[in-house]
Amino acid sequence: MNVAKWLFSWFLSGCVGLGLVGCSTPRTSTVVMGEQNVTKSTFYAGDTFCSVLGLAQVLNQRTNDVYVVGQIGTLVLDGETGIVKMSIPFRSSETLVRPELIRQEKLGRYQLLSRGGGYGTMGVLDLNGQAVWQKPAFTPEGGWVYDMTLGEQSGTGSFYYVAGSEGLTKLDGRGAVVWHQGLSGLGVGFCAHASDPFVLYHVDDPDESRQIAVYDLAGHRLRSFTPPYRLRDFQVLQWNRKSLMAYASGPRLVVTDLNGEVALFHRFMGWLGQQTISSLISVPVRFDPEDDEFLAVCVTFKSGRGPSMLCIFDPEGALIYKEQLPRALGMTTRRYAGEMRETLLVGATSVIWQYAVAPGFRLKARVISSR
Repeated sequence: MNVAKWLFSWFLSGCVGLGLVGCSTPRTSTVVMGEQNVTKSTFYAGDTFCSVLGLAQVLNQRTNDVYVVGQIGTLVLDGETGIVKMSIPFRSSETLVRPELIRQEKLGRYQLLSRGGGYGTMGVLDLNGQAVWQKPAFTPEGGWVYDMTLGEQSGTGSFYYVAGSEGLTKLDGRGAVVWHQGLSGLGVGFCAHASDPFVLYHVDDPDESRQIAVYDLAGHRLRSFTPPYRLRDFQVLQWNRKSLMAYASGPRLVVTDLNGEVALFHRFMGWLGQQTISSLISVPVRFDPEDDEFLAVCVTFKSGRGPSMLCIFDPEGALIYKEQLPRALGMTTRRYAGEMRETLLVGATSVIWQYAVAPGFRLKARVISSR
C-alpha cells in the first residue's frame, strides 16, 4: 500500500464514506413518534465526523456489500457486519455536485452521477472518481444545468436526461447529444416501470413552477399535468406496484401519481411554525416479505445545514415513525442474504443507522385482512 492510500485509509477509517463535506460535531437524534413501532441499531460508526452522500447495496451471487459514497472516496462495507472491507480514494479532486449512486445494469457495477447545479461539472464517474465523461454545468452564454438522471439502458449502453435553462437534453453513454428540446426546465426524472418508459420534465414556469411535461424516449411531448403544489426537485419511485412522484413544496411532503393525484401528504411543523424542505430522499422498503412495501422518506430543512427528519409510512400511507436526525444525505435498503426481508439504512454524520419494524408489527392487521 503506498503512502497516499495509507493516509486515505487512516483518515477514512472513521468516516462514513464518500460524502465528506461539512465535518462537524454530530447532533443527537430525537424520536418524535412511533418508537414502539420500529427498532433502530447502528450498522456502522466511525470516529471522524463526515457526512454520507450516497448509499447502495450491491446484491449478486458473490456479495451483498454496502457502498458508501462521499467527496473524497468510497467505502465498501460488508453487508452482514458493516465492517470496512475496502476504501477507494478518488484519483481526482473534482467536486461532486448533487451526487447519486447509479447502477449500470449492463456493466454490472455502480458509478457516480454528478447531477449539476449551475456550477462545477456534471457527468459520470467511476468509483475511483475518474471521469467516464464530464461537461461544464453552465455555458459561456449564461445557461446552466440543474438536474440529470439515468435513463434507459440497452445492449449498446446507457442514456441520460439533463434539465437546464436551455432545455431538456438526451445524452448517450459518452455524453454526446442524442436530441434536444428547448423548453427551460428545473428537474428531470425517468420512469422505467411503465410498459413504455418515459421522461418527466419539470418545466420552468415563472408563474406556476409546477407543470410536469411527459416525453417519450424519442423526444416527443406526449402530455403534461399539474401537481397540486409548487415543486422544485422531485423523485420518481415505484411503491407497491405503482409509479409515483415524490417532491417537497415548502413544508409539505407530497407523493402523487403521474397524473398529479395525491397519494400521500405530510406537513412538517417546527417550534416556530412551518419548516421549509430543501431536499428529500424516498425509498420503498419491504420490511416483511409477506407484507407490502413501506415508504421511508428523509427530508432536510433549509435551516442552516440541517437537521433532517426521517418518516416511515406503512403500505396504506399512515405515518408510523418519525425521528429528527443530524443532517442525513444517504438512504438505501439492505437485504438479508438469501431472503426477501429488508431493513432501512440511513447515513448521517459519522454513522449509518439500521431500521426495521418491531417484531409482530402489523401481524394482527394482516391476520384480520386475510379472513
